[in-house]
Amino acid sequence: MVESLALNGGTKVFPNSFKSFSWFSESDISEVSSLVASQQLSGFLGQPGSQHLGGDWVQRFEEAWSSRIGSKFGVAFNSWTSGLEAIFIALGLKSNSEVIVPSWTMSATPAAIYHAGLKPVFCDIDEGSFNLDETQVESLIGPNTSAICSVDIFGRPAEIHSLRKLADRSGIKLISDSAQCPTGEIDGYHPSKIADIGGFSLNRHKHIQTGEGGLVVTSNPTYLERLRALRNHGESSAPNLEINGSPLVGHNWRLGEVEALLAYQQLKKIDELVASRVETARKISKGIRGLTGIVIPEVPKNIKHDYYILGMLYEKKETGVSRELIAKALRAEGVSFLVEKYSDVHQLPAFSNYRRGDMKVTEAYNSEKFLGLYLCGNAFDEDTIVSVIHSFDKVWRHLEQLREYEKSISV
Repeated sequence: MVESLALNGGTKVFPNSFKSFSWFSESDISEVSSLVASQQLSGFLGQPGSQHLGGDWVQRFEEAWSSRIGSKFGVAFNSWTSGLEAIFIALGLKSNSEVIVPSWTMSATPAAIYHAGLKPVFCDIDEGSFNLDETQVESLIGPNTSAICSVDIFGRPAEIHSLRKLADRSGIKLISDSAQCPTGEIDGYHPSKIADIGGFSLNRHKHIQTGEGGLVVTSNPTYLERLRALRNHGESSAPNLEINGSPLVGHNWRLGEVEALLAYQQLKKIDELVASRVETARKISKGIRGLTGIVIPEVPKNIKHDYYILGMLYEKKETGVSRELIAKALRAEGVSFLVEKYSDVHQLPAFSNYRRGDMKVTEAYNSEKFLGLYLCGNAFDEDTIVSVIHSFDKVWRHLEQLREYEKSISV
């Protein structure tokens, strides 16, 4: 007997909500309790002196992550958005100059560019990687271009070596936004090591999460000094510091000790955390790769992918069923972590008037082709992975039924 789709009243593959991933161990919680009992929740003071650099956990975390990446310096922030804005200010880019940024990214990336007094220029994405299409970047570089901001979307490193060559040839800066990619590598290097400056997010749904937080890494001592001053009331802690001939005005972008402790403890386990998601992605990909209309882009051997999201492409012309109905059917089976589209950030009202390239791939993927599975926030054991694959198989066995349903509602 063929089981009925949950969409049509059948039994769901997943009767209950997914079990959330647990980022913190009992020992982590115990350490936090001890820290709270000490009442030393921040080591920062907004004035010159040793406490300008923050507390013990902040500095320990900065050192551990920058050393891991191979960068000389790390600077922790209260969010990655704060860290991004600090990057664009610290680089000392010409006011109102342009920064090329991919169209598939969270709004924080172009917003940080805007708030730093710069202009985002949107570039389309590569069909297979979902990252900046480096073949289009060069056509967007003009006399007012000051930087390229690459984003390692879904945990897959962008083609940072090609972008590095292009930036050097054009005399502009290269930034790596690795919010979703803490351990990914291309040719053995993390993208932020190749870029002039880069960093990571510690937001609540990332590989390492502390609720909010971020970390910037660089090997440039000038950027380091500026970043530290921007983070901690620079006009008080570094009153004589200037950027582009103007006095630096700082912010309160400081990370607390509790967040730094939690980040440090997770960093010690980061390879294990990411490996579990990579293995989940591998098994699900293997299980659904043969389904009609599903394409999962191959990852070259020189790239280490962190799989924050498992991205795939859906071809309606092969199934005769819209992506929207396929997604509705999968969600009805309990696949609640399905991502149906990502971001047309270039179309947001705040950014719609900025220069852009041809957004053909971005807009096609968002309107009809993209599907993704968010892997970071859920606990995937073997039974869960098998059930995810079964959910896809079940929906695909009922494609004819879905086609008839779609015809009936379109009449």
